[in-house]
Amino acid sequence: MTTEEVVTRGRVLWLVGSAVLLLLLLFYRILPCYHIVMDTQPTSNYTDKSQQHLPTVRPLGPASTYQPMGRANTNWATMTQPVGRASTDQPHPPVSQQHSVGPAREIPPWDGTNPVGLPEAGRPVSNKTGSTADLWTWRREPFTAYWVAGRGSLLADRLPLYIQAISRLRQQIQTERGYQDWADPGDSLTVLWGSRDDYLHTLGNFTQVQTVALSWLQPDPVSRHHGNWSSLTDRSNVVIQQYYTWVGTEPLCDWIRTEAYTKARWDAVYNRTCHTDLVEAVSPGSVEPVYFHGKPINPSHYWPNDGLAYPAYFYTSLPQQVLYIHIIQDAIITEPGDVISGSLKLVPYTCSHDTSPVKPAGYQGKPIYSEVFIITQFWGASFFHLNLEVLPRLAPYLAFLRENPQIKIHAAQTDGVTGRMLALLGIDSHRLVSGVARGKIVYMPQGTACGFPQIQELQILSQVYHTVIQSLQSRPSPRPVQSRPSPRPVPSRPNLVVIHRSGQRQLTDATATELGLQQLAAQYSLQFRLFHDQRLPSQEDTMRMFYDAAVIVAPHGAGLSNMVYSQPGTYVIEAVCNPPHVNMCYQWTAHILGMRYHAVPSRAGCEGVITVSTDVITAVVRTYLDQIQRARGG
Repeated sequence: MTTEEVVTRGRVLWLVGSAVLLLLLLFYRILPCYHIVMDTQPTSNYTDKSQQHLPTVRPLGPASTYQPMGRANTNWATMTQPVGRASTDQPHPPVSQQHSVGPAREIPPWDGTNPVGLPEAGRPVSNKTGSTADLWTWRREPFTAYWVAGRGSLLADRLPLYIQAISRLRQQIQTERGYQDWADPGDSLTVLWGSRDDYLHTLGNFTQVQTVALSWLQPDPVSRHHGNWSSLTDRSNVVIQQYYTWVGTEPLCDWIRTEAYTKARWDAVYNRTCHTDLVEAVSPGSVEPVYFHGKPINPSHYWPNDGLAYPAYFYTSLPQQVLYIHIIQDAIITEPGDVISGSLKLVPYTCSHDTSPVKPAGYQGKPIYSEVFIITQFWGASFFHLNLEVLPRLAPYLAFLRENPQIKIHAAQTDGVTGRMLALLGIDSHRLVSGVARGKIVYMPQGTACGFPQIQELQILSQVYHTVIQSLQSRPSPRPVQSRPSPRPVPSRPNLVVIHRSGQRQLTDATATELGLQQLAAQYSLQFRLFHDQRLPSQEDTMRMFYDAAVIVAPHGAGLSNMVYSQPGTYVIEAVCNPPHVNMCYQWTAHILGMRYHAVPSRAGCEGVITVSTDVITAVVRTYLDQIQRARGG
């Protein structure tokens, strides 16, 4: 190669390199103009202010087929079907006044304006039944909240209006925020714990928390007192109308009637009232007010009247609200699901009690999400707490979450049974996040007290499951254990379900008890179904098994959580622990689901084993089967 050729080739390479370098410089100069703000923000403390007002861009899914949020004609019978994914682009123009979170301060008097943009006073809202809903209003009594009224059925009419109010407040917040960065809460924190009876009233002093409440609807002010109200005729505040007196075999009722005898103070919960006559479980009545207020009594957490009784109104008065949810801006979410924003640490009264006024270590490096919906509770990945405390918090807001798929869901686990149950409810499990996180807008539904499911939330979840189960009825299910033929017709709910525990709290005479119950099932034309903890059926078959149950018999344990799939009126017979381990959480659950409940106490051995007589169990079940047979005209 000649010298001239070498020089020429060198010039060409230099020109090409220069061109590439120029292109790279132009690319990096232009790139910030097309920066994509992902839902998970960079965890660095550095913030590029040039990106503050750029639109959020995310991948688009298939075209949406769902109806607009909050329409009064929402079809709750089909709400379990997944909603099509719509575009999640939500650009907002920059606003001159950015939202800021400061220390707690007194809320200024309401000036009569409508800060949410909901219907103005005097303008009725029609629903599908033709009745008129009351108006949405912001007021400070009985506690500070955006109050949603509305008339008609809780599921068909009032709940859609409540969801519509939440959606409009969300839109208002998004418009006011624009593209403001996440703001770090202060270092000096005030802790507000949901164990306080004045929790909702005190929360009004913190303006970074906005609450939406579905008000309790009563025909007149006097009816808030229990003596003038009955759930038997009320479809506006509860999903289930009929409830049944629960019954206990002695000495359980002696324990309940004795002051401070049980460690968990069940004497105070039930106001030292207990029934032993099995006939009392037959006829329906109204639910008692305590099931709207009740929560764990513990000397370290909540100790009213020295642990001897709830406040008097727990037993006599109805609540002010059916449901409520907090919407909080610029928040840190702790691992157990508490929230820190501004000068406030908000701790719902659940199974966790982290009331330390400090931020979690390393929170600055945790992801920032645009929107997060919290269902996390302590022990939230365990079967009982997931089914009866965590998922009920989600149930009233399923339509809201399906229509806003960009909202992350904070839970105790991001896979496993939590993911499978969310998929069953039409929620993509990929939306799950856990651990310490940060959120620009955080939704916090009311927490579930440990072992005390919230009545309306659990009823709504159970109704959703019933819709899912009914959609499965056309699919074949495994053949059950067949009892011997009987001339009696097979009932519409043909199952006698017996739960077998092989570990802690197993029945000492499980084999004999199960054999005796299988023989009873044959005599009464029922199908004996054994739910064995070492041979679990699929989730779908479990749901169908308990949905078709006329009677459920079990020792105390998480398997009883499956009663959430069962229908109102089901008989639940539980072998409960002896003192000091008496735990009546399944009585509470069965009662608020409109089921008949009977407790047979262990003579000794709990928590290791439950010692009950096979003869006592079979005699109780036989009595209830006779009642079922008489009711069916058999």
